[in-house]
Amino acid sequence: MAEPKVSFGCSVTQGKAGVTRKHVRKGQDVEKKSRVQTTAIGGDAKDKQQRMKEENDVKRQTLDGRHQFIFSMIADKLEMNSNEVEDFLIEGNQLEAMEDFFAANGARHLLLYYEHIRDTDAAGRKAGKGTKRLWITDGTKEPFPGLGLFFIRTISKAITTSNVAQEVNFGALESSGGGVLEAFESLLSNVFIPALKRQTDWGCLSDSHGIAIREEFFSKLTSFVSVLSNARASLADLVNLSPCEGIDVSCINGPAQIIAAANSSEILEAAEQCTMKWCKEIEQILTESEQMRKEADDIGPRAELDHWKKRMAKFDSLSDCIKNPERRTVIAIIIAAKSRVLKTWKQLDSRITDCTNEAKDNVKFLYTLEKYADPLYKCNPVAMLDSIAGLMNAIRMINSYSRYYNTGERMTALFVKVTNQMITACKAYITDNGYHKIWEQERDDVLKKLAACKKLNEEYQRCFHRTKAKLQNSQNERPFDFSEVYIFGKFDTFSRRVDKIMELLRTIDTYETLSLSRLDGIDTFNSRFNLLVTTLKKKPYEILDQRKMDFDIDYDEFKRQLADLNAQLQAFMETTFEGISSVQRSLYLLERFERLRLPCLDIADRYRHIIIFYVKDLEFIQRVYNKNKENPPIPRDLPPIAGKIAWIRQLYRHITSPIQVFQQFTELMKSNEAKKAIRGYNKMARVLVEYEVLHHQAWTKQVDLTKVRLRATLLVRNNRQYLVNLDPMILCFLREAHCLGRMGLDLPPEAIELQFMRSTIRTNYDSLRQMISEYQRVCGKIPDLFETLMAPHCQKVDDLIESGLTFLTWSSLNIAQYVQSVHKGLHTLELLIDRACDIRTYRIENVLTDMSCVPLCELPDNEPWTIWDFVNRSKELCEKASGYLEDKSILVEKATHELVELLLGSSSEGEEPLAADNPSIQADGLLEPPRTSLSAANSEIHLQPGETAALKRKQQREELLQEAQYLVDHFSHSNLEALLRLTRTTMESIRRRITVSSSVSYGECSDDKKKDYKPAFKAKCVLSIPNIVMRPNLDDVQTAVNQVVQNILLVHKKVYIWGQKGRKQSAPVEEASELAQQSKSDGVGSQIIAKASKIQMDSPISQTKYKNFYHLVADNREVAKLVSLLSTSINSTKRLISTALAQFNKYQDLWILEREVKIKEFLETNPHQSEFEQNIIYYVGLEDTIKEELEVLTAGAIALVTEDFKIALSAEATAWKVAFGRAMNDRYCALMDRVLGQIDDINKRLCHPVKDLDDVRVAMAALKEIREQEIQMDMSIGPIEESYAMLNKYHISIVKEEVERVDTLRFQYGNLQVKASEVQSHLLNIQSNFKGNLLENVEVFKQDVTSYSSDYETGGPMAEGIPPREASDRLNMFQTRFDELWRKFQTYSSGEDLFGLPVTDHSDLQRIRKELNLAQKLYGLYNAVMDSVDGYYDILWAEVDIEKINNELLDFQNKCRKLPKALKDWQAFNDLKKKIDDFNETCPLLEMMAHKAMKERHWQRIEDITKFKFDVESENFQLRNIMEAPLLENKEDIEDVCISAVKEQDIEAKLRQVIADWSAHNLAFGNFKTRGELLLRGEDTSEVISLMEDSLMILGSLMSNRYNAPFKKEIQLWVQKLSNTTDIIENWLVVQNLWVYLEAVFVGGDIAKQLPKEAKRFANIDKSWVKIMSRAHETTNVVQCCVGDETLGQLLPHLLEQLELCQK
Repeated sequence: MAEPKVSFGCSVTQGKAGVTRKHVRKGQDVEKKSRVQTTAIGGDAKDKQQRMKEENDVKRQTLDGRHQFIFSMIADKLEMNSNEVEDFLIEGNQLEAMEDFFAANGARHLLLYYEHIRDTDAAGRKAGKGTKRLWITDGTKEPFPGLGLFFIRTISKAITTSNVAQEVNFGALESSGGGVLEAFESLLSNVFIPALKRQTDWGCLSDSHGIAIREEFFSKLTSFVSVLSNARASLADLVNLSPCEGIDVSCINGPAQIIAAANSSEILEAAEQCTMKWCKEIEQILTESEQMRKEADDIGPRAELDHWKKRMAKFDSLSDCIKNPERRTVIAIIIAAKSRVLKTWKQLDSRITDCTNEAKDNVKFLYTLEKYADPLYKCNPVAMLDSIAGLMNAIRMINSYSRYYNTGERMTALFVKVTNQMITACKAYITDNGYHKIWEQERDDVLKKLAACKKLNEEYQRCFHRTKAKLQNSQNERPFDFSEVYIFGKFDTFSRRVDKIMELLRTIDTYETLSLSRLDGIDTFNSRFNLLVTTLKKKPYEILDQRKMDFDIDYDEFKRQLADLNAQLQAFMETTFEGISSVQRSLYLLERFERLRLPCLDIADRYRHIIIFYVKDLEFIQRVYNKNKENPPIPRDLPPIAGKIAWIRQLYRHITSPIQVFQQFTELMKSNEAKKAIRGYNKMARVLVEYEVLHHQAWTKQVDLTKVRLRATLLVRNNRQYLVNLDPMILCFLREAHCLGRMGLDLPPEAIELQFMRSTIRTNYDSLRQMISEYQRVCGKIPDLFETLMAPHCQKVDDLIESGLTFLTWSSLNIAQYVQSVHKGLHTLELLIDRACDIRTYRIENVLTDMSCVPLCELPDNEPWTIWDFVNRSKELCEKASGYLEDKSILVEKATHELVELLLGSSSEGEEPLAADNPSIQADGLLEPPRTSLSAANSEIHLQPGETAALKRKQQREELLQEAQYLVDHFSHSNLEALLRLTRTTMESIRRRITVSSSVSYGECSDDKKKDYKPAFKAKCVLSIPNIVMRPNLDDVQTAVNQVVQNILLVHKKVYIWGQKGRKQSAPVEEASELAQQSKSDGVGSQIIAKASKIQMDSPISQTKYKNFYHLVADNREVAKLVSLLSTSINSTKRLISTALAQFNKYQDLWILEREVKIKEFLETNPHQSEFEQNIIYYVGLEDTIKEELEVLTAGAIALVTEDFKIALSAEATAWKVAFGRAMNDRYCALMDRVLGQIDDINKRLCHPVKDLDDVRVAMAALKEIREQEIQMDMSIGPIEESYAMLNKYHISIVKEEVERVDTLRFQYGNLQVKASEVQSHLLNIQSNFKGNLLENVEVFKQDVTSYSSDYETGGPMAEGIPPREASDRLNMFQTRFDELWRKFQTYSSGEDLFGLPVTDHSDLQRIRKELNLAQKLYGLYNAVMDSVDGYYDILWAEVDIEKINNELLDFQNKCRKLPKALKDWQAFNDLKKKIDDFNETCPLLEMMAHKAMKERHWQRIEDITKFKFDVESENFQLRNIMEAPLLENKEDIEDVCISAVKEQDIEAKLRQVIADWSAHNLAFGNFKTRGELLLRGEDTSEVISLMEDSLMILGSLMSNRYNAPFKKEIQLWVQKLSNTTDIIENWLVVQNLWVYLEAVFVGGDIAKQLPKEAKRFANIDKSWVKIMSRAHETTNVVQCCVGDETLGQLLPHLLEQLELCQK
């Protein structure tokens, strides 16, 4: 036999994803096993991250406003996001520290460190963002990173969200490399100290003692900051020498070892090298310490102490470093070896000792100075004066007793530092510690401060010189041999700068008067001066810095420009006076210049020039007098004489006022110019006084003439106009007297007497003028319409005025009474006119205006209405308006008649009034007015002598009556015009709204107008498949508009024409109104309203036909035209509606196409995934397009609302999208199930341990299947993932389990590939062990197959003559043995094929396999049928489900038919078929017997038929008990019983429904007048009769049914009840109608007295009727009331008979 060929060498491609990490470097070779482990580790890390994320989420849930406050403060400081801060602080247990800080009595502070470590590149430069760290700490474990944040609580109570912002303070500690010391120093110096110094409210520390305490506190706090700074500097200056290199001295102990080491050349050489290196380092330190210090030129004496303290610390650290044990050992070796280096070392050691001693000594002496130097830092120059003496004594002590510091250089430097500090203190004092510049403070305060600084310098130098003088006389102390220029030079320079500043401030004070002056042109100089000062203020340098000479230069320039400004001011003053020729003006102007108080202005010289001008002015006054003395200019409102005297006095004052000013300057008055001016003044003054005296004497001669002029009458008449008759000269004379008296001139006695009458004459004159004006005003108020009717009333006023034209004069005493009487008459006339005008305006015209504005139709403003809202609102408005307009019309008519009555009052005393309700005065000519002409009167009346005056009065009265008739006609037509205007306005508004909307839709107006107009009506777009329609339609809208128009016109049917007698609301109508009002309040509703309507219909006013305005309004040409236009206004928009709806036809495919059919056709094309997506995208886009459609389409006057329509379209589009998505989901879900099933199946087979050859076969088959399906799986996974991503993208719902399966699909596939690779490797290792076992097992298998075939032939299930049940048992036994053999056959065959051996043939096994398959089909179905049918018998009869049994039997029957033909001859097949057929025949009968209609009587009948007992009520009654009865033998009889049960159930249901209906029907009653509910309501009763007839028809059909035997008696009973009830109700209604008719005749009328017998009979009938209705109220059910007893059946016919007798 040839060597078997092993074909294990199959390769498995590794997966693309899910096995290894995503980011693996190219070229890195990772073995498969390590990749699996890496995947597991990655999974553990992922789980850990997930757990951490969940823990952090839980922590975030506990955060509140307190935490957010902390996070926000930190984020603002670090310029981070609050969420980023939150991420840092929720890690670990940091939140516990925060909770401890928030808790009551918790931690007082919360400290956080922040660190930002930036990445560095290869060159060591910072690059990238780096790493940030933020954590909570207590500050004791971690080093300070450079930035610390702290929160401090101010209370011990718990911190809550409400008080966290008030009770928690936040701060930061920052340093740039100096550590905690620098951070604290920065915090104190930059935050706390400035904040405390800015504090203004110190409470109890605000007094002088408190100020001292505060200054002491600030001093100590500043000293502490200085200590921190020095400590930080000292730490930075610590000295560290290089370590020992090249020698190990740790093992050298004791002198012997030191000597031994000194003898070793190598050790000695190394020691000398170390020592030389140290010497060089020490030499450098000493050299640096001896170098000249670089100090600022403004430091104070504290800097000197700080310097020596730092130097002392530095040399102390150097000494400690030298005393180090290692270094001491090295030096000992050098000393023992007597090295040449030892000399250098000793010299350096000596120098170190000297420097250390010097530093310590200097620090000791400078410490004594610190106490006296403190005032230089904490006091102002004023308080500093007291401490200068002590400071000088301290410096004197240092100079005398210090060993090292008392050199001239150091002492001079010390004095210079003291001077520097004084200057610094002065600057701080002047500028308020730098908070306010000089220019920002009060000038006086600044001057005081500057003076204090100068005094400090003087005191400082005085103390120095005093001390210096003492030392020169003392031999025990060293003198002050220092340079005073070097010491005091800066302070002197500063003092000179202070002098200039003080001079500058005083100059500014002087020139500030320029800004207060209002001289013309002075603003320019003020602006220039302000510019000079502003320029100086804006200089960038510090003005107090004496070292900068820029100020001196700028100050010199300021003085130069100021000198130029002074010269220009002097020139300005001279120029100003050059243009002024008036002495008074010059004096006034000079006084204003004098108030400036500027030294540069020469005021005295200017006064001398003014005197010269004054002399010229006197000459000018003389010329003016000579020119105007005859006709001088008189001031307005002055009479002639008084005006001339006022003019001459004005000239006198003009020349006198300058003299009075000149007299104040004694030296000036002694000059020749002044004397000449005085002589001219005296001459001119004498002339002016004489002029005044002459004119006064001429005026006194006019007194007698004025008395004569006062005798004229008060009034004159000119062309029917009244004028006041007062001579103007009288008023002029009185005015002269008044003015001259005020001037202080003497008046004659007659003038004084007239002067006393002045007010009376003036008052009378004014009152008469006011009276005439009032008369004209009152007459002017009479309207033209009332002019004729008002003539008699005006005549009465003219009669009162007549006396002022005839006998009253200006000297009369009763002028006031006369004026008062005329005013009284005018008041009466005006009152009459006002009343008439008020009636016309407020009770007629305003009411007519209100009538024309009554809303008859309401139109929508912004949002359109439905037509039902439009009609209902208009109908309500019209119903309200009809009564309102009639009421208003009555009010206008009444007001018109009142107006006529008012105007036709008695024209004169003693005359009879003209009645306004004269029957001849009618409206609109409806009644013919009487003839009132004079000719007609003359034709009928023959005048008698003496009757002419009476005839004239009668004629006047008739004219007034005729004018009154015209007035009534005028207002009647105005009433009609108001109604027409109301109707036209309302219809025009409707037409305009509709037609304008239509024109907007047609595009006949601009875009701006289209935005303004809104449609009037609202309709909906409705999808009425297959069309899109509008609801309501156009005809409905047009009908609504027409109905509204008719409602508007019908309003005028209830507005009646004027002048119709009896047109007032009668008592019945009032009763109806009261009933209607009662209905609203009591809620009775329809009954009272019905009664009110009936009363109103029966009232006389409803029966009388009055003329109304309906035809006058409806027949108006303009109204008819508007009605015609509105009747077609809506239908004209039909084309617009069609056009608007047609735009939605593009979506018709959504509802026309059948979705299922379309999807099915699409799937039949086997579409690709992209085709699914295209369809989904199409419908998504369609959804967006539908959403973008307009919500409202405007089509003329109609707004088409598309909201519901769009929702329907969107739903259709979404349904299409979802349908395509579901189809795609179903396809790819099936594909995913198939792929996952393959992966799971193959994976299970690969995971099974390979123990035998069968396992090898299974593994090899799985590997082969992987090779075959690899490409197909790869090509399937991608589309599956893409399809689910697409569904998620377009928001198509997916089962969550499917999404999870998609996410793990590729991962499982990758794991499968890894597993395949592992299994393949394992098979390669074990293949040699299985080949020998295979050959042995094949031989054994052949024997097993031969034995099984022999047993099958002899005792198998196919043997003849055995029953089906036994054959089924044998089949199960042989099938089990066969399955085991067949499994071995497959295993061995595949093993032979695996190792390249020929496959052994087993033909008998193949044949038996086919036979067993056929037997399994037959006997499997046989057993299932037998078991199922036998199980039916055990079902309880109450739980039998016949439908389920039928379905199972049908399924068995179908399976039986599908069995192969070869099996149909077997006995088992025949038994199976018979069992199914027998039970199928019984099922229809069982279904009928199980019906719910089956009652006990029906089962009894079945027992009688079958002679078999059915205990149906038993709980254990089963289907078996039914099947035992002979059902099929009595099939037809049993079916009849079951059918009758169903029919009887239907009859019973209908009968019960009728009974239930009539148990709920009650009688409805109505009110009769005020007697209560004595009537059956007609409409409800008619409906009851109709329903009763329907019920009788139903009962009649039940009576004719042959299955009604169990219910026949009950049906007959209800037929009788309902028939009798119908008859009784009909009789009841007849009796009721006749009783109502006769009740109006016999109750409360005269007929009852004429027919007493009939009236008595009706009274009895009435009592019986009331009794019947009372009984009906007690039993309101219809049937029970009518046939409950025989009362109504017997009483109603009797009442009908009696009523007919009464009627006859």
